[in-house]
Amino acid sequence: METPAAAQEALLLHGYKASPEGFGMNVLISDPSAKTQRSDASNSTLFVGGLNDKTTESDVRGLLKDCGTIRHLKLGWDSVKKVCRGFAFVEMASEAEANACLSLDGTPYQRKILKVQISDPNYANKKAKDRKPDQAAERRDRLVTLSGLPDKTQEGLLQQWLEKIVPVRRLELFAKTQEAVAELESSQDVGKLLLRSEPLLFEGKEVHFSTQRNRSTGVSTVPAAVPTSSTSFAPRATRKAKVIAKSRPTAVAAAASTVAAAKDGSGVAAQGQSDFRALVAAKNKQREDNLANAKQNIGGEKRKSEHDDNDDAKRTRT
Repeated sequence: METPAAAQEALLLHGYKASPEGFGMNVLISDPSAKTQRSDASNSTLFVGGLNDKTTESDVRGLLKDCGTIRHLKLGWDSVKKVCRGFAFVEMASEAEANACLSLDGTPYQRKILKVQISDPNYANKKAKDRKPDQAAERRDRLVTLSGLPDKTQEGLLQQWLEKIVPVRRLELFAKTQEAVAELESSQDVGKLLLRSEPLLFEGKEVHFSTQRNRSTGVSTVPAAVPTSSTSFAPRATRKAKVIAKSRPTAVAAAASTVAAAKDGSGVAAQGQSDFRALVAAKNKQREDNLANAKQNIGGEKRKSEHDDNDDAKRTRT
């Protein structure tokens, strides 16, 4: 912010929600020393996975309320689809309380199996380092394309329906083409799904399944409309940083600065009051000028109208 006073005023936005279904904003004064005070944050931060796409922040708080005090919670949120991405990071008040939450690992919750672990900050780097070259091919063997879906298919309901047949790790819906891509637990599950003799109906419509790559011909069977990548899942939409415009002086800002100066009891108070009065006087002068110009225009139009009426009367007498 431009000034400490402006930063203090911004604290009013703490907890504000832009929409009823949104999340409350966190607006606090930055404290650089808090980083050293919370050196054990990595040991008290939990990764909670296996959440439903309809899970809310209050649901996670209710799940962990008996284990201790939650210091901070960040829910994995898909801003495009407006659903939970299936995970959350929760920082507990202490390492002991975080360890108490580990007993929830593997328990059922909202038709899912929870995964509760101590968060590893270097998990992404370790995962990339340990990834083997053939893992990408093995993952492609676990992908299957669903086509011929009904209109207005909901991703959550489709995944629940498919999970009744085979285990599903992830599913992504492409509504424009009425297709979806699902990652199953193993390639055997893909074969089990493709070898079913009876048709599978979802909401009264038969769903067709195909593998990501035809092994006999080596030709991809992914429809052209479905984005292809190493996982055949569409990339997440990137969010551009918003440009914060510089504040402009207004009557409200001038009044606020005047009040702040008066509270400080400094000699700047008189100057602030003078500036505010000058601003108000300039606004009043502008309004008076606009009113005078409007009256002149109305008077001119009236005289012109009377002159035109006199000319018409003369022509009539003639």
